Amino acid sequence: MNPSQSWIQPGRVRCRRGLSAAQLFAISALLAVSAMAANIESSKSMVKPPVAVAGGLDNHPYVTKITPSVTNGTATVEWFGIVGPFELEAKAGLDDEIWSSVGTSTSRSATLPMNEASGFLRVKAPDANFVGAQECALCHVTAHAKWSETAHARAFDTLKAIGMHENSRCLQCHTVGYGQANGFQSEAEDMALAGVQCENCHGPGGNHVANPFDRSTVPVATIAAEVCGGCHTDAHHPTYDEWQHSLHSRVDVHVSEGFIETGWSRMQSCGGCHSGAVRKSMLDQIADPDLPFASKEDSAYFGVTCATCHNAHDNTLHSQLRNPSFSTEFFSYVTSQNLSAQYDPNIQMCGQCHNQRGALWTGSGRPPHHSPQYNILVGKIAKPGTADAAWNSTMSFHGAQPLQCVQCHTHGHEVEDPDDESPNYTGHTFEAVLHGCTATGCHSSESVARVLWTGAQTESKAAIQNVKGLLDNWAMTKASEALREKYGTLAWEFTSAGQLSNPAGDPSIVGPTSGEQSGIPNEIKKARFLLYMVEHDGSYGIHNGDYSRFLLAEAEKLILAAP
Repeated sequence: MNPSQSWIQPGRVRCRRGLSAAQLFAISALLAVSAMAANIESSKSMVKPPVAVAGGLDNHPYVTKITPSVTNGTATVEWFGIVGPFELEAKAGLDDEIWSSVGTSTSRSATLPMNEASGFLRVKAPDANFVGAQECALCHVTAHAKWSETAHARAFDTLKAIGMHENSRCLQCHTVGYGQANGFQSEAEDMALAGVQCENCHGPGGNHVANPFDRSTVPVATIAAEVCGGCHTDAHHPTYDEWQHSLHSRVDVHVSEGFIETGWSRMQSCGGCHSGAVRKSMLDQIADPDLPFASKEDSAYFGVTCATCHNAHDNTLHSQLRNPSFSTEFFSYVTSQNLSAQYDPNIQMCGQCHNQRGALWTGSGRPPHHSPQYNILVGKIAKPGTADAAWNSTMSFHGAQPLQCVQCHTHGHEVEDPDDESPNYTGHTFEAVLHGCTATGCHSSESVARVLWTGAQTESKAAIQNVKGLLDNWAMTKASEALREKYGTLAWEFTSAGQLSNPAGDPSIVGPTSGEQSGIPNEIKKARFLLYMVEHDGSYGIHNGDYSRFLLAEAEKLILAAP
């Protein structure tokens, strides 16, 4: 086992690079800890995220956190590692040549006396023991059968087809453990390790196969995007790079803080869509209610990662999506209920979260969530069979496209001679691109599509402001004297005034209290609901222009009829 070539010091990170592939596969992790208690204290919240490496999950242990206790005179070291047992070693100074063992562990943490953690620590592990997917298939029959039909299983054949099956740069992402002692070496010797297999994403399984009842040898299952990111990267296929710049890659700060501070209640209400860790837990518990729930820390850290939307074990019609890319049924995920009670696997992938989240016109606390895109796209904002179902209308031309959201928001395209300055595009920033408008022949050119786009949004924004103006006028002319004098043009608003009245989100700007909401006629409540459904869709007429205009026209009729 070789010493690490990277280290962390409180307040900064340094990593030596420029190593050969063999050296990179040999590194383990090193944590530098100041001998001074005050400096150790400053590193309490220092967490190192997973590392994206070519070939899948990094098989070498690396320290993720150190939690010192000055009062107890100890320091708890935690690390991420797959193959144990792990050995901790220490030395007083970085230039010292001799490392001293401070113990071994089959777990992924150890608490040390402060004197043993006063210099430098490293954690080491034995060489990976790869066995190949055929060994996993002996127990994991269903997962292996589904994986066998995926492009990952044929990844080595893809190289052979283009004559790159001896290219070392390609082999590290198209085989298991290339460059490691027990990994793929050549086609003649190691076809059992060819392709992207179980051990690329879950780590080496040899120890688990040898003793399947030893929990410490169970391979890792993580939704970290870094597992995919080491291969799905660079100018030719920058999926991971694009995702890192998207809002999906992180949990909103106020939501993640809520997970840490409040725990389960906030995780259930917001986590099903804001956290990949929470959503995976909810879906797992549909199959097995006894499975443990995600930790607060994981829930706060993991956004919508690759595994949230894609299932590497399955072969579906479109990029291994967990849900279809097309659906037309009404769907509204009520966050006050557990996901298992309302999960519909037939609702398209984006609509699983981008829906109105249980919003009804009878709600008065705040406007509908900023997520009704699916409902607007398919023209359904009310549950069929209810009195409000008259608001449902026909689906848009965009909604009728076989790929729906995917057509414009993840429409990838290639460029000639891609490089870092001009890479290919995989669609994983999730921004709508005009290239998707012309790819199916829907629009003759991107310039024509842009003109139509601009015109539709201009018209929609004007209609939104017109309805808001009518509501403001109702507030100043027809609202009760008490509401009018206290709230002025906010007399029609929700208690937490929406962004049309409070674009800066100033918490001091509020509408009528919950008790005062009873003084607002139902016509106004319905109108404001329809207005915010269109406004919070955010596309301003692009997703479903006819439906958006219909809803705003209905809102106008309601306002004019209100007492």
